[in-house]
Amino acid sequence: MKQQLLSTFLIFLTVSIGNGQNILKKKDVSMRLDLIITNIENKEYEKSMGIFYNNQEVISEENIKKGDLEKYKLIKNTLEQKKQEFDRNKEIVHTYQKEFHSENYCFAVGLLDLKLSSENSYEETQRIQNNLYKPLTQAKQKCDDNSRNILDWERNYQTKDFESLYKIMDVNLSDKKYFFQSDLRKLEILQKNIEDKFQVYYTVRNQLVDGTKEKLKLPVNLKTLSYDQSRRYIQELTHILEVANSELQKLEGNNPNIIQEFETLRPQILNKLEDLQNISNLIKPFSQSELSKYLTSQEEKMTIEQIYQHFKKVDSKLVKSDEWAEMPDFQAIFELNVFEYYNLNNEYDSELKKQVFEKTNEYQNYRKDLIQKRDEILANFYYHKGFNSVRGETFTTKRMNLNGTSHFVVNYDLKKKGFPISIGDVLPYYCSVSFMPKTISHLEFPSLPTSKVYDLTANSENSYREIFLINVSEEVALEMENNRSNIETLLLFQIKGIEKRRLNDIDFRNEKRNNNGCKELVDVFATNNLRLIVFNKSTNKIYFDKVY
Repeated sequence: MKQQLLSTFLIFLTVSIGNGQNILKKKDVSMRLDLIITNIENKEYEKSMGIFYNNQEVISEENIKKGDLEKYKLIKNTLEQKKQEFDRNKEIVHTYQKEFHSENYCFAVGLLDLKLSSENSYEETQRIQNNLYKPLTQAKQKCDDNSRNILDWERNYQTKDFESLYKIMDVNLSDKKYFFQSDLRKLEILQKNIEDKFQVYYTVRNQLVDGTKEKLKLPVNLKTLSYDQSRRYIQELTHILEVANSELQKLEGNNPNIIQEFETLRPQILNKLEDLQNISNLIKPFSQSELSKYLTSQEEKMTIEQIYQHFKKVDSKLVKSDEWAEMPDFQAIFELNVFEYYNLNNEYDSELKKQVFEKTNEYQNYRKDLIQKRDEILANFYYHKGFNSVRGETFTTKRMNLNGTSHFVVNYDLKKKGFPISIGDVLPYYCSVSFMPKTISHLEFPSLPTSKVYDLTANSENSYREIFLINVSEEVALEMENNRSNIETLLLFQIKGIEKRRLNDIDFRNEKRNNNGCKELVDVFATNNLRLIVFNKSTNKIYFDKVY
């Protein structure tokens, strides 16, 4: 009984080893060897190794039949060689895989050169290669491109085409992952060699090209641009033009692009400067003394834009046209008439009420306000457009001919070398400022040179048109006649205040209809200085400019 149990135990040890390993019996070994030979003949080496080196179903040499011994040795030698080859390729692939994940792409692309198949590598090894094929193919393209770039960059350095080389200074750490090690060393040498040159180039480019482009983008707007800003802007752009050549000469080697870019910007700078200068002239602040000097000195000049900027348009109504008319604000201010200006006549509707109110602080405050307004008017500079609205002529004034056609009344006089133009009618039988000599819209201009044309006989023999002569050359006159609708006249002046005048010149004294001279004084706004300008309101070109 004991002998039987021992035999059974020995058989168990022979067939089964711990951890689930089974040592194949001879019959099974022989079958396995035949299967392995078939797989080897079919070049299914990984499958063969899976059977031969199986840790669960172990092929033991002790269980090999004598007839299968040579077969076993052949299998063993073949599979040992293949296993070494498979393991070697596996290790190589894992190395490339590790380099790929470490972003050493140009080294990892070596994986693409491996010719892996079922004859020399595991399926898992091939799978790794296949999974990395696309990203490595893309990486290889970049690495190869950079190799070619290195050759180009080295040639650029030799030929001093530095401008086309400066882009390598932008190559960052991410970009460097796609350089072979030898190429990366060459790149770093090139970067070091051109670093100082690039810094000079960068500074010059930033000033002349990039900085200029930003300046040219700035809007030139009357509403937002101050005079100081415009002058500073002009100085900056002018400085760019002045230093451009010397700055470009600082660059080493060939730099055609930056030169071409700046030459493209140059006309834009000039155009911007012209716009800025025009606006700067327009918004240039003039002091009181400068404006006064302009009114009295022919040498001083202003543009039409500057005139409109610094001269105020005079009110259309300055004084009462008759005793029943409402008093204009201008007249009320100069007469310090609180009741008229602040519409208090209805509230203080008797002389007594007004007298009482004049003693109050409220009245005195009103009066101080009017004094301040009057002082402002006296300090300001004014313009008036054209001549008298009634019977004053313009370059578009027409008269009818007997045949029903019409003609312009203001034409160039070849003998007098100018345009005779009527500023209005003087009607001595009216004792009114509206028909006072050398008066336009109740503004008196005693220095304005005029002549008399007595052709208003339908009114009276003493009535006349008051003619002003605009002296210009024939060339200028022709341009004016061809642009009649755009011709504008400006009278520039200061206001002295309201003064009394007696209409008593020879024509008024000879007029029987006013009893040989006006007895009543009339109110007129006296002016200080006079400058008369005739210009094209479409182009602001000045044709005539005279101080009187």
